[in-house]
Order: sequence, then structure tokens, then C-alpha cells
Amino acid sequence: MLSSSVRPATPGTPFAAAAHPTEDYFRSLVECSPDVVIVLDEDGVVRYVSPSVDLMGFTEQQLRGHHVGDFLHDDERAEALSRLRFLAEHPGSSTRSERRVRRGDGAWRVVDAVSTSLVDHPQVRGIVMQLRDISARTAAQTALRASRERLKEITEIIAEVFWVSDPDSTRMLYISPGYERIWGRSCESLYADPRSFADAIHPDDRARVADALAAKARGEAMAVEYRIAQPDGALRWIWDRGYPVRDPANGAVSHVVGVAMDITERRQTQDELKLFRELIDRSSDAIEVLDIDNLRFLDLNQTACDVLGYSRAELLTMTAFDIDPLLQDGVPKERMEQLRGVGQACFETRHRRKDGTTFPVEVNIKRVDLGRSYLVSSARDISDRRQLESAMEATIRALSNALEARDPYTAGHQQRVAQLARAIAVELGCSDDSMRGLSLAATVHDIGKIAVPAEILARPGRLTKPEFDLIKCHAQTGYEILKDVAFPWPIAEIVHQHHERYDGSGYPGGLKGEQILREARILVVADVIEAMSAHRPYRAALGLEAALQEIERGRGSAFDPEVVDAAVRLFRDRAYMLPR
Repeated sequence: MLSSSVRPATPGTPFAAAAHPTEDYFRSLVECSPDVVIVLDEDGVVRYVSPSVDLMGFTEQQLRGHHVGDFLHDDERAEALSRLRFLAEHPGSSTRSERRVRRGDGAWRVVDAVSTSLVDHPQVRGIVMQLRDISARTAAQTALRASRERLKEITEIIAEVFWVSDPDSTRMLYISPGYERIWGRSCESLYADPRSFADAIHPDDRARVADALAAKARGEAMAVEYRIAQPDGALRWIWDRGYPVRDPANGAVSHVVGVAMDITERRQTQDELKLFRELIDRSSDAIEVLDIDNLRFLDLNQTACDVLGYSRAELLTMTAFDIDPLLQDGVPKERMEQLRGVGQACFETRHRRKDGTTFPVEVNIKRVDLGRSYLVSSARDISDRRQLESAMEATIRALSNALEARDPYTAGHQQRVAQLARAIAVELGCSDDSMRGLSLAATVHDIGKIAVPAEILARPGRLTKPEFDLIKCHAQTGYEILKDVAFPWPIAEIVHQHHERYDGSGYPGGLKGEQILREARILVVADVIEAMSAHRPYRAALGLEAALQEIERGRGSAFDPEVVDAAVRLFRDRAYMLPR
């Protein structure tokens, strides 16, 4: 198992001259890997475990001498032990599976387990298991599925017609119940004959609709207004838009997503809804041994060659500068100080392949002393993580568009609040990660209004108390919509708290001061400024100066004084302009 993961230096290389490929050499490579390596005897008792087992909440002493079945989930133990017996009886065989294993604190983690039988190997005489924690990946996949289901639930409750079809309109993949209310025909009839919706189109409008469908078949976006006749003869005006969704693998249009709105009584807008589901790349780590003085490669495993596209001979003539375009005048000072101090560092960068393309990696690097100092690096491709974050952002945008399509008077409000909130966060010196989470939360902070009737949202004049109480529920509703989505940021909580006030006078929880997330305290101020500066059905725009005076009056009571000061500086000292 170990010898197949890392190739020893060939005789004559600088590394081989300083340290022969001994047990200490291979042990150093294993110990720098984030994967856990365990050696079992033929009975399944742990004989060896690599130091990275501390990621599972155990020490080597706690595992050694225990049967591996003690740490397996009850539902999987019998089948896993059966595989181990097979391995013990068939030297040289190998299996791979996903297992739930118990951490030292009792929590369960999902691991990718590769087991190889080396019972006839004179130096091993046991079963070697390599465990990689894939809990984050499986949780992310679950989160994406939940997001997709959540979007479907939203389409089921909105009054508009949400549809998904193939590009040629020969198959209807999905039609929401709104079709029955607006067209007066059953969804089942449309699934049976996807073109039957056209039977209701007014004769004078059919040519225009035919042109739109032709554009749709060519993979272009479509937008068309037309009239339909309901079964009782009543005419309704429809605004129908469709957008192609392309397969990220080949760029071909896989299906078309659209929204058809009844615009007879009121005008509405609907931006495109897209749901991207990114596939997670399961690639092995590239392990590299480098000269600590000049970062020249002294040894590499085969994965490094495969991932970077170079031969082993080529890479042994190169340095880390050749594959890391972010390295300028050497390893950043703080990174070298960390290596000299604690002996290891973890950071993200980009690696460049032989063909010139780059990809993001997470690097775990450790100083190893074997007579002289070397650097042992484990580089993991994190492209899937970046793709996952993009998918989450796409989901956020889809949720935001779903709301703004129902409330034309506040169309763009969430995006403008997001831009202003980010600008305030920059003024406050917030981290990039915090600002990213704040921007996404601001983009959907009013998503709970999806449950508020559109006629209430768009009604001019003062609302009744019951109507206002219904609107006030949107913070809690937004939280319920988002709480089960596993974002890397506290999106649901920020949305939940965006009507809390610094002195505890807000809703829904009456939180005060530091009980309110900092991101929510920023969002509150941005929301007030944008809302007062913009037109609303029940009043004209009050203007920016009135908004700034309002937050200054509430400084230290309704609003966080630090956030208020940053917002005022932004407009009065830095001449910031509200986005339009």
C-alpha cells in the first residue's frame, strides 16, 4: 500500500544521496497525509495506525489492540467484517467501500475505505486500510439535493406557472399547478401532449409564439407575450419566458426552464431560474518532496505526474515555482516562518498543468528532518469545492429571482441591498469569507415574502394590522426555507435576524447587541438605507439624506453604532453612490 503511493528517489538524485528510501522515509510520507492508514492483523485487530488518526478524535494508543469492528456502524458491521474475512483468505486482493465510522467523541463520519490484503507480505502480514474522510462531500451532495427540492416546493406554491421542457418542446419535464389555474386545463393533459398548451393561444398571437418556440429550439432564450382563451372563453394575457440550461460537460442545451405569468391584472417580472448541480471530482492527492532551500522537487508520487501532466523525469528537473503561478519572489515570508516554527502549514493556491491550465489546490506541507530538512507536500485538487460554492450562489440567485418576480415594486431591492451591505463590510474591514456570506444572505433576505400574497406586497396605501403582521412573518419564513441548506456561512440565521434591532426592539426574536450576528447588523442598516431611498407602492422615495438621518437617529439604539458610522463615512466621505 505505501510503496504504491510514493515512488522512492532513484539512485543518484540529491535526495537519495542524503537519505535512502528507508522505513523512516516512507513513514514521513504517510504521516504528512491527511488520510488515515491502519494495519489490521488477520483477525481484524488494529496493529498500526498513522498519526493523522487524531482527525477522527482518537490517539494511536486508543486504537491499537482494538478490533476494527468496535468502530463501525451497527448497520454495516456484519458486511464489513465479511469483507475483511475475504481479504484475510485471499492475499493480494483489494476492496473499496464507503463506511460510517465512530469518532472518539461518538460522532459518526463517512469515510472512503480502500483495503488491501498483504497477509503474505513478510514485512506486513496484515490488511492495510486507507481511510479518507468524505463527510463534507456527502453532506454537500445532500445539501444540493435539498436545495433542489426546496426550489421545487417554492414553485408548487407560487401562482405563476413554472415549467421545464426539452429544447424541442416534445417532452414536458415539469409543469407547476399554476397551469391548471391560469389555462384551466389539467397538468396531466400537458404531460400527455406538450404542445396542447398552444391550443388555447389566440389565433392572432400564434405566429409570434411559433417564432419564440423556434428560438427555444435553437438554444436561445425566449420571451413572448400572448393571449390565451380559458375553457369558459375568458381571455388572459400571458408573459412567457424560457431560458436554456446547458450541460457544463459539453455546453449542449439539456433542458429549458421557464415561467409563464398571468399579467392581465398586474405587471410582473421574472428573471431566469437556473439550478446547477456540480459533480464532485474525486481525485487522489499529489505528494511531493521538495528541497527546503530552493523548492526543487526531489521525489513525487505517480498522482503528481498524472495530475500535472508531466513525466517523473521532467518534474525532477523543476521547482514549485514552475507549477505555482502565485509564487513570486519565493515562498511568502509568513508561510516560511510557520514552517520553521510549528513545522507545518496548510494553505490554498493554484497549480499549473503542463498544458498551461491552472486549478485550485489545498496544500498541506510539513517539514521533515532526516539528517537535513525537507518539505513534504500533499496537494489536493479542490475544484469541486469551488464548483459547489458556485452552485450554492446559483441557488441563492434563483431564490432571489423567484421572490422578485412576485413583487415588481421591489425588483432589484435585494441585489442593491447586497451591494451596499458588502460596501459597508469593506469599510468595516470584514474578511473576504464573511463578506461573501453577507452578500449571499442579503441577496435572499426577503425570500420569506414568497409566502405573502402578491396583492398585499404590491398594494398602494397603508396596510391593515393583520396584513402587516403577515408581512412581519417573512423573517421567520425565510429562516424555515433556508435552515436545512448546508451553506458554509450562517445564511439562514442572517436572514432570520435582519429585522432585529440593536436595543432589542426588533423581531422575531427580540435579540439585542452582540446577540445579533454582525452580518445581520450590517444588513439591517443597508436594508433601511435602500428601502427609504427607493420608491414603494405606499409612498414615494424619501431620498438618501433622509435615510442617513434615520440611521444616525437610531445609532446605538436601533442600529449598531459601528455599522452606522461606517455607512455614513461611505456616503459622506467616500461619495458612494447607491446602485440603480
